[in-house]
Amino acid sequence: MIKQVSKKQAGINRTLTQVYADMAERKEHICEGCGIGRFLSHSHIIRRSDRKDLETDPRNIHYHCLEQGNGCHKLWEDGTPEEQSQMLDFFENVAYIKEVHPELYRKKYEGVLINGVEL
Repeated sequence: MIKQVSKKQAGINRTLTQVYADMAERKEHICEGCGIGRFLSHSHIIRRSDRKDLETDPRNIHYHCLEQGNGCHKLWEDGTPEEQSQMLDFFENVAYIKEVHPELYRKKYEGVLINGVEL
């Protein structure tokens, strides 16, 4: 049986499909975390479940790889700030979080030292 989605969610899905299509046209098809060009996924910088209002914000979506079932997508979702700091887009991601979700920034990144520099 196919699960019904609400009209609101159907609208979000349509918008998200368009955001993904626009992303495919304007961004190079490489992982923004490590630079490889395979096994890419759409990775939300701030999880969709944490901020539904940012679900379709193009700045909240990057290409991250699923290399060997892990890759940058998993690292971004589950890694520590120290582990995530190895990603090419780490500082851009943290700046975005600080701008649009200060509570998450304070909880996860504020006061963290990366290479002797406080975030």
